Amino acid sequence: MLCGNAENMDCLLEMDQADKEVSECRVDITFIGRGCQRSTKCLNWSKVINVVAFASAGDICFVIPEQNNRCIAIKHAVKAHDFPITCLRFISWYQYNSFGLDYLITGAADGTIRLWAVQISNKTVVVKLISNSGNVTTKRPVNCCAGAAFSEAYQDIAIVSYAIPDGSVVAEQIAIDRVSLEETEKRSYERIMFQPALIVSVAVQIISNDNILFILGTTSNNVEIICAKLAFISSQLRKAVTLQGHTDWITSIDIRAYENDIWLASGGQESIRIWRFELLQGNKMRVNSDTQLKAQFTLFDEETKVITYTINVTLQGVLNAHEDWICSVEWHSSKLQLLSASNDKTMIIWEPSESAAGLWFDSVCVGDVGGQAVGFFGACFSPDGYAILAYSYFGGFCSWQIEKEGSSYWKSVPTFGGHSGQVRDITWDPTGSYLLSCSHDQTTRCYAPSANHGVISEIARPQVHGYDLTSIASISSSRFVSGADEKILRVFAAPRNFVETLKVVSKYDCQKLFPDPTQIVGYNAAIPALGLSNKITSVVNIESNENSSADDTINQNVPFMKGVPIEECLMQDTLWPEIHKLYGHGFEVFTVASNHSGTLIASACKASRVESATIIIWDNKEWRRRCELQCHKLTVVQLAFSNNDSFLLSVSRDRTFAISVRSLQDPFEWKLQLTSEQKFSKVHSRIIWCCAWTPDDKYFVTGARDKKLCLWHFDGDDIQLIAERKHLYAVTAVDFAPKLWNKHYILAVGFENGEIEIEKWNLRQNDINTSDNCLKRWLAHSQTINRLKFRPKQGSWLCNGDVNIHIWELASASNDHSVVVHQLNLL
Repeated sequence: MLCGNAENMDCLLEMDQADKEVSECRVDITFIGRGCQRSTKCLNWSKVINVVAFASAGDICFVIPEQNNRCIAIKHAVKAHDFPITCLRFISWYQYNSFGLDYLITGAADGTIRLWAVQISNKTVVVKLISNSGNVTTKRPVNCCAGAAFSEAYQDIAIVSYAIPDGSVVAEQIAIDRVSLEETEKRSYERIMFQPALIVSVAVQIISNDNILFILGTTSNNVEIICAKLAFISSQLRKAVTLQGHTDWITSIDIRAYENDIWLASGGQESIRIWRFELLQGNKMRVNSDTQLKAQFTLFDEETKVITYTINVTLQGVLNAHEDWICSVEWHSSKLQLLSASNDKTMIIWEPSESAAGLWFDSVCVGDVGGQAVGFFGACFSPDGYAILAYSYFGGFCSWQIEKEGSSYWKSVPTFGGHSGQVRDITWDPTGSYLLSCSHDQTTRCYAPSANHGVISEIARPQVHGYDLTSIASISSSRFVSGADEKILRVFAAPRNFVETLKVVSKYDCQKLFPDPTQIVGYNAAIPALGLSNKITSVVNIESNENSSADDTINQNVPFMKGVPIEECLMQDTLWPEIHKLYGHGFEVFTVASNHSGTLIASACKASRVESATIIIWDNKEWRRRCELQCHKLTVVQLAFSNNDSFLLSVSRDRTFAISVRSLQDPFEWKLQLTSEQKFSKVHSRIIWCCAWTPDDKYFVTGARDKKLCLWHFDGDDIQLIAERKHLYAVTAVDFAPKLWNKHYILAVGFENGEIEIEKWNLRQNDINTSDNCLKRWLAHSQTINRLKFRPKQGSWLCNGDVNIHIWELASASNDHSVVVHQLNLL
């Protein structure tokens, strides 16, 4: 569950106390699917409290590692900024923190920088906003951020540093009360400019009770060392020394104390440089010639001007193994090891040689070979150093673990993930076994339970496209159709390895789930070079054996990776073959729907004229156009078949809705029965975003940008407006539970601000206008909700075979890049 505004973030990221007091509906989170922000510096692993944090749109997502530091599920998300997050980082500690508390810094595209307190309480993340800084008037994004902290008796002193695109670095000192977790004092250091160069990476290190080092990577190919005082006697940042040697931008920097020295790693396009800062008491300048000595500088007492430290900077190594930009470097928390992630699809663990001083070698190299990957944007060690978590350009996560302590073999293991763009549509398969989602990140993803781990996992990526995907509909357990920003509808069929995955990972009975084995096609599909969509690479003739079962089909000799697929496998080996293209629309497809029996598809495209605003009815058996309906003047936004498949409800940008009826003689012949323009043209004054039928088809609802939710009665011939409600925000998504509960209709309503409301209606008792209809309302997303879909089957999705009549699973898709499945427990 998403917690609300950043200004009031003292909340438990499960359920707040007010929510728990609602007696008739309890909401839990079954699954959160999100990918990482597609920029560098957006993933970090706290070495203090063992929590993973990453950025997704304007939210911070948290993962609590399981046994052996396995990261298998996103547990919580918090709205952090109104604009996309550009950088995120836990602070470093000068002294060991034993308070179970860590601080997280986030920077956003609007120039805001925020400091958060993060704790673990009963396996739940507790987050509180400490400080809000930055200059939102200039709207300049934060390039990078870093921080360090120093603990005193009852408070922590946090040093926060960040860079903005005017070539300046900003540093602030924040005093935090450790009990109330509130800011008690904030003071700013004087800014220092490096124009025309820009600062693209930063690190902060407290080296003594009174001295701070700011390490800056710039576009002038230099590493700048800045000094400041912790005691704040002087608020001046002093440029100490410039380290040269790189030949391009220095995009990543990390610093840590090891034994009595400070070690710095700086990464650019061509190499990584290892610098050693030797701290000497007093004025002890080196007089002998040392080829490795690159710089010397001193730190002095502000009052007495006595030199307190002399720092000798030596170059310990130049690491050349990557073939592309180095996007991140991170030191091991307890060993002298360095992890680097590069755009060349590899990550390397570097260690110093024991036999030759100053020689570093690549002890471990992991990554992807070939395929569709475009390299890694960041990587981090687990606190014990036995696990690596990384994310790629596409926002997907990859993880590696050491098989056993003392081993040098790193094994790729499955982890969490999700979309990295706006999620536009979702659909359940007819049996409620798995969930499909499509997004502007140009992928369709499939989620199902992982029985061994007790979580929901991404088990397939059926479609990787060249256009932003906008709509999706499930035809059967083995077929779905999707639409994108193109004029074509594409139909996909389940391959054999997908059926095997459901059998092995989710423990499903595939004979029940896929009763017709002839619908399962050949297992191979791939995206050719410069290709737009999936192509079948080989097809096995399984239609010749009509008596075969699903188990017989999948038990053939096919290559298959048992267990939950890893990111590399998801991108390359879980594609569904595209079996049909449906041509007929003149503009980009906007919405698509399938009837409940899986025999018809209805679709519509973007339209600015009446001629383009047609609804096309397609035959799912012969895959051809059967009928066209002219119901609206502008874009049809959503389509919904009635549960008996006799009626088709459509809503449009022209502020009207229409009902079309199927012919009794010909199931492929449809005609317009009525439109709201005839009698109710003034009810909605803005675009109608959504619609849904009740389970018995006696009523339907419409929601619009005018913030109205309207309930209509339909007797098969005419409509009647039953109720009209005005909400605080635009209504963007609606759906009814597939069955009545305790003689009540259960309606889920999604809003423009990311809230979801659960309502119960007993229309026989005329309770539609009472205040008791709302069972629950909570902030589920940080941005607009695009679609809500109830699971067709009662009971828990995670518990196979559970038919608890009090539990419904509700899936939601949002512009905040997330797919969330909420478990509603109706009491």
